Amino acid sequence: MPTGLEEEVKGVETIMDNLNNAFITNWIVDSLPFLNHLPRFMKPWQKIADFLGDEERDFFNMIRNGAAERKGYNWCKDILTMKEHKALTDTQLSYVIGNTYEAGADTTTMTLQVFTLACVLHQDKVKILQDEIDRIVGRDRLPTFEDTEKMPYLLAFIKEVHRWRPVLPGGVPHAVTADDEYMGYHIPKGATIIGGHWAISMDEGLYPNPDEFRPERFLKDPDLPYSQFGFGRRKCIGR
Repeated sequence: MPTGLEEEVKGVETIMDNLNNAFITNWIVDSLPFLNHLPRFMKPWQKIADFLGDEERDFFNMIRNGAAERKGYNWCKDILTMKEHKALTDTQLSYVIGNTYEAGADTTTMTLQVFTLACVLHQDKVKILQDEIDRIVGRDRLPTFEDTEKMPYLLAFIKEVHRWRPVLPGGVPHAVTADDEYMGYHIPKGATIIGGHWAISMDEGLYPNPDEFRPERFLKDPDLPYSQFGFGRRKCIGR
């Protein structure tokens, strides 16, 4: 019986806590990249990064090896039957599996917490959602991906959960690969771009009364911007 105290669960929680702390720290090297040329003993960020990298790699290898030896079906065993996996080293294979587990363990959890918050505060919206699910799916089974096209309010509800309280407010920084220009601003090659999901989600020009939780906005205009999974080549594969 799963308890949430399993070694794998505690391990990924530790890794995500460490990564989140690293993400929110204002490293001077991010603003002054030339500092990376300093001797190693003068680069505390390098020591931390190496430690976190070693910790993550060891954890991913551990869960991959454990999954491969465990009885019954699991995704790791499934991947090992694919011919494509032979082109990967053991560590690369561990990261293919581990990164998906790691990313979903954090973002999915936070999204479900926001969903629960929205449901508690807006029970009238939940009633509309529940009525739609009961009408399309019934009470004898769980919804499947094949049902989603028949449940527009469910899709709108999920989009509004993401927009209302984005789990990564600042987004993931991107690097510009070539000189560019946007709205009259020159953006030099190599510059760091912060997407700012919170600012986008709270843009009153796009979302009137943005603090209000209102799934209906996505029914009224299905083409509203929806950037919570990122953008460009680095868009989240978890979408």
